[in-house]
Amino acid sequence: METRTGNVDFYYNWVVKHLISKQTSALGLFPQVKYAHVRDNVICAVTLWAMSKALKCKQDGSGRSFEMEQLAIKTMRGILFCYSKQLDKLEDFKNHQNVNSALHTLFDPVTGDEINTDWNHMQIHTVSLYLFYLSQMIMSGLTIVYTVEECHIIQNLIYYVERSYRIKDFGTWGFGMRNNCKEPELSATSIGLSTCALQSCNNLNLFGIKSSNETALFVDPDAVYRNESIFHGLIPKESLSKNVDAALILVKGFPAFSVADKKMVNVIDKNVDTELLGEYGYQRFVNDKLQLGELQHLNRNLGDDFVHFEWPFLLIFQIITGIFHDDKESIQKYRRILNKSIFTLDGFPALARVALVYSDRTELDKTTFPMFQALMILLYLLEDELITPQDIDFRINDRNYKKQKANSVIQIALLAESTSFQQLLSTYGINTQTPNQIASVHIWPSGKLSKLLSYLGRDDTLGLTGRPPRPLGSLCTSRVWKIAGNTVVSIPLYQDKQDFYICKDEHFIAKSIKNHIKFLKNHWNSTKRPTFCLMLTSTLFKKDSKPLLEVLNMLKLGNFDGIPIKIGRLQELIPAAKFKVLDMHKHMKGSFDFHENRILASPKLLRRSLSIRSVDSDIILPSVKSKELVIGKSYWHYNEYCKNKNTDDLCSIFNSDDSTLALKVVALINLSEIEGNEFTIHGTKIIDHLQHFYKSAEGDWLVLRLCGGYLRKSVDSLAPSLVTIVVSDRAVCFGKMGYEDTLVTGPLHPKLLEDIFHKVLREQDILHVCLQQEFLIFLAEFIDEMPELFHGITVLRIGWIISILTEILLKSNIHMEYLPPFLLQRKIYELLSEELTSFYCSTDECFTRTRILNGTLGRVPNDFYKIVWQFLDCQKIELILGSKTISHRDCKDVKPEEPSFALLVEHFMSEVQDCIKRHNVIEMFQALGTVSQRSPELRLKPRVDVEELLTKCAIENNDSFDVFNEKLIMVLVKEGYFAVDGCKVS
Repeated sequence: METRTGNVDFYYNWVVKHLISKQTSALGLFPQVKYAHVRDNVICAVTLWAMSKALKCKQDGSGRSFEMEQLAIKTMRGILFCYSKQLDKLEDFKNHQNVNSALHTLFDPVTGDEINTDWNHMQIHTVSLYLFYLSQMIMSGLTIVYTVEECHIIQNLIYYVERSYRIKDFGTWGFGMRNNCKEPELSATSIGLSTCALQSCNNLNLFGIKSSNETALFVDPDAVYRNESIFHGLIPKESLSKNVDAALILVKGFPAFSVADKKMVNVIDKNVDTELLGEYGYQRFVNDKLQLGELQHLNRNLGDDFVHFEWPFLLIFQIITGIFHDDKESIQKYRRILNKSIFTLDGFPALARVALVYSDRTELDKTTFPMFQALMILLYLLEDELITPQDIDFRINDRNYKKQKANSVIQIALLAESTSFQQLLSTYGINTQTPNQIASVHIWPSGKLSKLLSYLGRDDTLGLTGRPPRPLGSLCTSRVWKIAGNTVVSIPLYQDKQDFYICKDEHFIAKSIKNHIKFLKNHWNSTKRPTFCLMLTSTLFKKDSKPLLEVLNMLKLGNFDGIPIKIGRLQELIPAAKFKVLDMHKHMKGSFDFHENRILASPKLLRRSLSIRSVDSDIILPSVKSKELVIGKSYWHYNEYCKNKNTDDLCSIFNSDDSTLALKVVALINLSEIEGNEFTIHGTKIIDHLQHFYKSAEGDWLVLRLCGGYLRKSVDSLAPSLVTIVVSDRAVCFGKMGYEDTLVTGPLHPKLLEDIFHKVLREQDILHVCLQQEFLIFLAEFIDEMPELFHGITVLRIGWIISILTEILLKSNIHMEYLPPFLLQRKIYELLSEELTSFYCSTDECFTRTRILNGTLGRVPNDFYKIVWQFLDCQKIELILGSKTISHRDCKDVKPEEPSFALLVEHFMSEVQDCIKRHNVIEMFQALGTVSQRSPELRLKPRVDVEELLTKCAIENNDSFDVFNEKLIMVLVKEGYFAVDGCKVS
């Protein structure tokens, strides 16, 4: 063997022998057996790139450095060519996130054609890894992208991974859930690598620094935030089914370095080392022996004494991470283990692919694949200091694993809709500008800016439509945009999107402004100042202006809850603002109207551009404090009154002067079910009547909720709210209590989520269409801000929560459906924090109250799922509850603390549709678990019907827990449920 220390000739020969000899001449791809895997090829390209750096550093004058660069470029372009043959899939997945339209990860290494095998191709991390190293190589000076069309493809790849935080994929290993049932799931590694790729690609000019902005990539900063936020919500877990997964090594360290918190890095390291590290490498996840189809090339019968696989190549990522951090202890620890799997091949070091661990021996599979050899070469280059970490990761110089200090001052320009309204505001000390006073600056609704951004990446020749129609968040709308020489400022989304009735709540707008400012304080990462406009209209101050006036007065003081605020004229704020430049000249000449929907100082035009209804009555500022609640007859009373009435009767109800507006709306909805929404009354269609009521109703929240449900209105933030809940290891059940639930355990595409509301819930109760949307966004906010409220709750049954809140409020003669959104949210908080429950039952009924509340909320005691797991595992029993069963077999290959087991237990208990009965089931599990733990010699019958057992116990609602236990044990003994050594207990 040649001497390797500092010898670039040795490394060059090693690369030629073990890598380049395997590279296809047509596309420069490296096949793994028959196919080329994107991830493997990116790693090979990185090693070729690193080799060129080493040769360049040694001032090698033979041209070998240029040769290595070109070979790396060839591989990266080969992957791009493969992607370019799947643009139809790229376009479809970008908009719908359909499993069948995901980009393939395996390609024919010669033709670049997609491989149609049983492989689960939806692996988001492969695209992210490609984008990350594409950006790094371009930053180093390599020319990889040659045409504008290729720039458009890469821009669309950015859109492909931007929504990783809500896309269930098959993870790093391509198997999805751990039981290999071909079910995708939300994976921390996929999201972490997407975050890394998006951050690296932001503002990257694919043609280099000398090119125009037309070839610069656009990355939505709010998408980066959401991915980063959801990623940190998932770790240290990998997914719902995998608490520990070796794939996390790739995101907590090299190559992604997506975890900045050193304590979290240590937790991940401890978990993977404790659960997965063996004598030769890592298991990919616990009990890694199920995926045998991928090792068909072994041509051997593994046998009954086979235990699991161990993968040595994962140790290389740990060692390289140690080199990046100069962690000598870590390097030595993993190097000692890695050395056991290194052997000599053709005079050069080679790495075994996998170690097969048996009960009495370990065998190494010495099949050599290019990716494993590429990782070996990369490691040796770093160890021999022929390259440095900075050579293969350009983020180090700027980051050093710390974020740059952001500007903490938030700039706000206050705009008034008209001169007359501006003068009125000034009497209350609020200085504003009108849009006409800043004519040199275009003020756009965020929807128009989003429409313009849809042109980025659009290519009619390739069939690419550009950026999907996604709303812009706070980070995007707090920039100043330079577009085709024009200065554009966008108003925030919560002022632009007025289509959902929640924006009619003045308290909601005030709260949105506060949340916007706090969000910018916490997540703005530029040294330039965030800058946005607040558009003040007469509509916002029409009814109860107090909450908005309080916010504006706080802003005037220049300090908002400790956050420095600068209020000023927009022209004076712009120089210190963060700019984003877009080269959009060709689109300005095309179909996009730059001046359409521009906000002008005309109330009529302003309201049209903001989708705000016109109001002709006088402005009240500040308003007299209105009644907190609107109390009328309940929706259910109105619905029962209109139920089963014929067309003439319903028309009479609608025409009657004695009918309330809510009753008229209920009558119209019932009438549409008979005659259809095209039926006319007084020459106007039913749907147009409801549209009118939806736009004109002020403060009648029942009318707004009913009309909104009928007209298919939806909140923009539904999908992100759902993701916030599911990454907290919780599931959501949609459905009215007493009807069939729709259980959601992972993220959903917004259209699929809307279908649940507008199809499933509409069939059950039209009021629940919008009401459950409100509950979803409020519960997500609470989980994000006050997770302690949800202790012990695994499944949020929204219909059940609505039911108990309705009953509790009725005790105080309050109809929940009339509450404004802000007050409804307050009542939900009081319910979760148990402030409301004292009104529900008397002191003497405390046990009833506890059973009702916890049964409805789905709250379980500490260690409940662990108790269930231990009981089932100890008793070797099967429990039956209606059509559901759960047994000791369900404990196999799953740990009691894993979220998947909690969901399994919740699925079993979902058969119960009564809150008290549900809590009785929980109490039964606790009692049986305690008995089993204290007296393990006792054995129950192999099959027990839970419902039958509880019926025999004759539990009273207000029985104490001790009484419950006594009754249960007595029935178990008397009815012969227990046996000791085969004999019944007397």
